[in-house]
Amino acid sequence: MKRGRIEGIETIRRRFKKRKTWLLIEVAEYDPATTTAKTGRLLAHSPDRMEIHRVAMKVRDRGRMLMTVCSDETIPEDTAVCISVWPAWA
Repeated sequence: MKRGRIEGIETIRRRFKKRKTWLLIEVAEYDPATTTAKTGRLLAHSPDRMEIHRVAMKVRDRGRMLMTVCSDETIPEDTAVCISVWPAWA
C-alpha cells in the first residue's frame, strides 16, 4: 500500500467533506493530555465503512495507531458508534 504524506487530521477530513466518506488514518502525532489525534497519514477512504474496516484489519500491526473517522461532522443516521481499543497484535 502506498503511504501518503503526513497532514493535519482536519486537513484530511476537509478534503473529503463534501463526499461524506469514511477515512482510515494512521495517527502520526497526538496530544497525550487529551488523546486527540493531531496529524496522520491517510491509508484509505470509502463511502462503505465495512471496506475501511477490512483495510484496517489488513494493515494493523503492533505500534501502529489507526483511527476511522467520517469526513463529515455528523455520523450517518444508520450508524452506531462503538469505541473500542484492542491490542494491535490481537
